[in-house]
Amino acid sequence: MKKQLFFALIFSVVITSCDNAKTTTEETPATVAIPDTTKEKIDLPTQAPKPDIKKEMLVLQKRLTRFEVPSQHLTASGKEKSIVKGAMGCRVLVVPKDMVTPDGQPVTEEIDVELKELPGVEQMVKQGVQTVSDGKLLVSGGSYYVNMTSKGQQLKLKLGKTLKVILPKYTNEQMNVYYGAKDSSGVMNWTETSQKFEKFDIDSSDFLFASVNKNSAPGFGFMSGGKNSDSSYMQVVNQLKKIKELAYLFGENLTPKDTALSRAKKAMKRYESLAGSIYKEVAIQNFGWINCDKFLNETNVTNVACSFEPRDSISYAKVYLIFKSINSVIEERYAYDMGSTFKNVPVGMQGTVIAMAMKKGQLYSSRKEITINKGQKVTLTMKKSRDEDIAALMKF
Repeated sequence: MKKQLFFALIFSVVITSCDNAKTTTEETPATVAIPDTTKEKIDLPTQAPKPDIKKEMLVLQKRLTRFEVPSQHLTASGKEKSIVKGAMGCRVLVVPKDMVTPDGQPVTEEIDVELKELPGVEQMVKQGVQTVSDGKLLVSGGSYYVNMTSKGQQLKLKLGKTLKVILPKYTNEQMNVYYGAKDSSGVMNWTETSQKFEKFDIDSSDFLFASVNKNSAPGFGFMSGGKNSDSSYMQVVNQLKKIKELAYLFGENLTPKDTALSRAKKAMKRYESLAGSIYKEVAIQNFGWINCDKFLNETNVTNVACSFEPRDSISYAKVYLIFKSINSVIEERYAYDMGSTFKNVPVGMQGTVIAMAMKKGQLYSSRKEITINKGQKVTLTMKKSRDEDIAALMKF
């Protein structure tokens, strides 16, 4: 009995062991080798870095400065009022007592008058100056920059004082005075003033201020005799050119009884017919940019979108739309992620689109003649350009 019980116990242990072995075998599958990929590089498609638009803008602007209109530097007295005249006819009345140095001291040394004259679209494009006021296109009669320094110090007008200038007259249309300022990206905007340009009038001109000095007075002796002929008139004109302004004829050494004065007045009246090429002086509030303009006031307008051939890979460019017939320029900046659109452009008008860009240190440009249509889209093809190519591009 005990043996049977012993063998039964042994058999039970064996059966249990077999079951446990079977269960273990089923619940624990064979180990499978899994490759370790943590140390391997996965090749994913790389994205090209986005162009640095700000950097490209600065590089292009720096390159284009070599085409800007050079400043004229004219010297004026720091002790008495005088007139300086630019190469293209802009005249500035310099009154030292109306100005002070940055620390409020009076001006006593010679004054350097910096002048830029931009009479037409060619000079405006070179300088990067558009003719737009708060998004509205202007008809331009010329843009000018006036600044004054003394011994390297920036001068400023005293409170309540103005700067008087005479500008050349290029149109018979009524024009107003505009002040200009560039934004952070260098785009010009003009602000209209209430001042209008009027016909030059010799007798009422504030430029008739100076006394005839002892050195110049004898030069008018020829006017006291002789016939009032064309040759004598040209002598008067030539003499006037030498002393720069008609003003010097009306000085303290001449009185209404002088024959010289009566003859001078006749000469000036004849010269006045030539003075149709200049405006009466205007009073400017501050140094800086001024413009002789008027609004185009055209209601039939559209937008013109500009783009570039994809193969040119242009990411940033300066684009201009020029209307030579109205002496007007619109400037836009092209960026690969925004495009470029000229707004409120007159339909039917003929214009010229020019563009300039830098790519890998190389200058590229394009020029295209267009006639404005509704909803127009212009695609430009760029080509490598040298400085002489850009100069020709800006020629009008």
